[in-house]
Amino acid sequence: MNGKSKQWDARIAADILARYNVTWHGWETVGPCLKVATPHGHLRLKRFAYGADEFCFVHDLAKHLQKNGFTNAEEFIMTQSGQLGVETNDGFFYLSRWQEGEVLSQIDLDTVCLVQVGGLLGEFHVASQGFSPPHGIHSHRNQWKSWPLKLKTRQRELWYFTNQARKGTTAFDQLYAQGADRALCDGRRVLAQLDLERRMYDEIAALDRKARYICHRDFIPQNLLLTPRQMLIVIDYDNAAGVERVDDIAKMLDRFSTLHINRARGLLAGYERKLPLKPEEMWLVVTYLEYPMEYWRLGRRAYRKGKPDIRGLSRYLETLSVRRLFLDELKKVR
Repeated sequence: MNGKSKQWDARIAADILARYNVTWHGWETVGPCLKVATPHGHLRLKRFAYGADEFCFVHDLAKHLQKNGFTNAEEFIMTQSGQLGVETNDGFFYLSRWQEGEVLSQIDLDTVCLVQVGGLLGEFHVASQGFSPPHGIHSHRNQWKSWPLKLKTRQRELWYFTNQARKGTTAFDQLYAQGADRALCDGRRVLAQLDLERRMYDEIAALDRKARYICHRDFIPQNLLLTPRQMLIVIDYDNAAGVERVDDIAKMLDRFSTLHINRARGLLAGYERKLPLKPEEMWLVVTYLEYPMEYWRLGRRAYRKGKPDIRGLSRYLETLSVRRLFLDELKKVR
């Protein structure tokens, strides 16, 4: 598979499947995966986003979730020689059972019960509790109390992106520079709030770490499927890690609420049916969402990857006032 074009090399795919002793009669590319047709149903071949030494964590997590009754947890398949996957010059590949369903990013989310979405994340966290991987935790999967440092790093990068924009001459540069002062100010305010409440943050992280919760860390519409039986399932555990649950909750609200407070209420109501949230946890969720993360992403895309997205930047700037109102309302939700 070519990482840039996301095109599968037929010879490489066939060689990988041979290591599993799989009889197949066809395949098709679906997103970043290969949907493989076999006499016993479809399988999913995927390149792991990280090194092979981190896949043990993901594999062990899936087993732990299954043991704790999590519905439709990923089911990985071992190679014929008993390995977790296949390592090639193009990366580490794994095979799992294909899960049928329509990706939520392709569905009008108004037709989906957002309470069910929130409940699914709550079920994932409950089932992950007590996870103690037999192979140990890779350092990259141990992210407890990492948010303050991450945000400080991103704040420095925001300064870099701003300077690049101010020196640039393109329409994107000019538009990015216009919104930079506000983004930098919002970032400073969030960092100051976290510093002021660092003890509270550390206590919340410590409690989640003691319970050994695991976050999915990519709980977004593209990774949720609505099955033919109208059940919601979550796939792709590649980014899972030990980190405080508010990380997942903030991302869920960001990606599913579309800045509508009633949608956020539904998501939170579903989650709290499984795991109640403390006021301090909600404060952290709002604080995370107040950081100009999307502005940072747009800057990284333009000034690190050379792919400026002026339409995305324009949309972001146009919704700033709506976002502010949404966050003000979210602070009142309990």
